[in-house]
Amino acid sequence: MACGNGTSRTQVFYPPTNINHSELPKVIRETPYVYNINNDKLTLLEIKNFPPEEDFLLNGLGFFEDEKNDPNKLFIFFVNHKRTGSVIEIFEHTLNTKVLTHLNTVKHDLIYTPNNVAPVSKNEFYVTNDHYSKNNEIVRSFEALARRPWSYVVFHSSITNTTEIVADGLIYPNGIASNWDKSKIYVSTTTGGELLVYDRKSNNKLHLSERVYTGICLDNVSVDENGEIYIAGTQKALAALAQLMDGSAQTPLFPAAVVKVSNNTNEDKFYGKKYSHKIIYEDNGNVLPAVTVAAVDGRRKVMLLGSFYSKGVGRCDFDDELL
Repeated sequence: MACGNGTSRTQVFYPPTNINHSELPKVIRETPYVYNINNDKLTLLEIKNFPPEEDFLLNGLGFFEDEKNDPNKLFIFFVNHKRTGSVIEIFEHTLNTKVLTHLNTVKHDLIYTPNNVAPVSKNEFYVTNDHYSKNNEIVRSFEALARRPWSYVVFHSSITNTTEIVADGLIYPNGIASNWDKSKIYVSTTTGGELLVYDRKSNNKLHLSERVYTGICLDNVSVDENGEIYIAGTQKALAALAQLMDGSAQTPLFPAAVVKVSNNTNEDKFYGKKYSHKIIYEDNGNVLPAVTVAAVDGRRKVMLLGSFYSKGVGRCDFDDELL
């Protein structure tokens, strides 16, 4: 989990919500944790090999498991909103240890408002830019309201030293994830309310194969081991925007929802509808305000809910009927 500092995120400096005040600490450092579903324990991870003078201000994160070569290694990619510009940080982690070792920082002009990252190898990833405007707060707020094709998805490879746009004309692209064999990329659009399903080509370009309109504002995407897709979101777009623009976080909490997207097994699949979707979780904001991510473990029958405004993580234990 990419956990943050409540003061910096709501009062001092947090680019995703246009908070940028002049009085800043010398260095802003946020903290990754591991949560153990089995024993309900939380472990703070120690960061090694990361420059102590650099900011570590977290947003989205993604994982790559190198199961063939080393099943005990996990490569974790963080979106880091440094004051000198947003970057992607790549770390290595050995399972059942308390250490994150920094490997690389990826900085590029095409990666300027990154929201989330989807690794497809330990050296390659896709990333969403959620806004077109880099620094203009008024323009960025307008982008959040307008249904216009502003932004794009970027692919980076440290193997070929390539960074390029692979999907453009997107309406507020937010979350991004891959399926388990990395053949598909899923992108959620916030103001568009769509899950975009892309097929990966051999040259890493993306071909849009399906649009799944959900009817709600979407945030981050996760995929469980069975290939089911879960997206956090809200039905109240204006309430969400008001809270995001309020640095004091005093606006009324906006409601949350989690949408499950599956391969369509209903009768209309014969008419070309490949995916079905349904809302499996709703909350008026009192349980967990501003839910931005939902991750499901089908074997343990647990759904974890995260929020950048909350002081904790939500855990929902369920039976098979929920999903």
